[in-house]
Amino acid sequence: MSAFVSENTQFLGTDGKPLTGGKIYIGDQNLDPVLNPTDIFSNRALTIAIANPQPLDSLGKPTNKIWIGVDKYSIRIDNSADVQQFQELDNGEDTQVGTTKLDNVQGVDNVTATASTTITEYVDLQQYVFGAVGTNTQTMTLDIDNVGPKNIDDTATAGTFVLNDVISVYFSAATDSFQLGINPFDPASPVPIGSTTPNVITATVLKADTSLELATGATVTGIQTTLTSSATEIATSSAILNNIASQAQMEADTSLTTFVPPGRVKNAPGVSKAWALYNQVTPAISASYNVSSITDNGLGDFTVNFTTAFSSANYAGTYGTGVVTNPGIVLKENSSNVTRTTSAIRLENEDQGGTRFDATRLSAVFLGDQ
Repeated sequence: MSAFVSENTQFLGTDGKPLTGGKIYIGDQNLDPVLNPTDIFSNRALTIAIANPQPLDSLGKPTNKIWIGVDKYSIRIDNSADVQQFQELDNGEDTQVGTTKLDNVQGVDNVTATASTTITEYVDLQQYVFGAVGTNTQTMTLDIDNVGPKNIDDTATAGTFVLNDVISVYFSAATDSFQLGINPFDPASPVPIGSTTPNVITATVLKADTSLELATGATVTGIQTTLTSSATEIATSSAILNNIASQAQMEADTSLTTFVPPGRVKNAPGVSKAWALYNQVTPAISASYNVSSITDNGLGDFTVNFTTAFSSANYAGTYGTGVVTNPGIVLKENSSNVTRTTSAIRLENEDQGGTRFDATRLSAVFLGDQ
């Protein structure tokens, strides 16, 4: 593994101002970096050596990317007068098994990518997450930071992954290949309620089009993890997946222990199933929900058509007319013996004398079972 100091990192002095013309020293861990400098490089392959210390520009930023061939190192920042402003003898990250997001992903079957922290070897049980750039046609390989391609097991079937699927794999030294899913031996893996042993995932592939759909053949038992790609960040847990309210539970309106995703809210009995604000003068729908169209039948007479029909014609409606000059205006269900259906209802707008007329703000809200 290696460490990295970005050229966009700004260093400030004790006065809070940029360390213009300052220096950054990188040294061996737990040793004075000035007296014990380590080799630093301007590229992730660690082939282009640069001077140590490195100068800081007018904004207090390094003039180069700084790559360090170890995870842990010491660092010291001086101002332009060579007065120390900051020093940390144990800087960087410990080498440990965890989850690494992959960037610059290329290739469908033979995938290449770069790790967020450059690697020089594959570590047993290390987890990696990346997004598919297309549909695979054969067994996939993965090559990270040019360490070398390794098979991703269980990907022989064409179409195992499609564009933007989030793929989670870990490296297995025992098979010298990548395995789909979550490392079953990672102590950071969550332990299901009532168990002391992390569960094993045979394949964890979250589809890009929904956070709740799993790819064909995937199984989930007791996981809780966050997977991130350049386009998508998806969080899921079995506790949520196993406790999503069904349509029947939503309609029963009694459960206090289920999770309600946005797509299920409409199934609650107390929630409006359709509504519309209509300008019959134009005529045009100003705004609506679950209304596919409104048919203008004539003066003050129109039919509201629902996108998703009700389960029966026994739904309720409330109607209103906006600001008009005519007194005693009422918007009501049509009185011409036109039977309402599960997919449409006819309304009429009248004054107190029973004369129909068009209005610019006619509203209707509907509740019932779908």
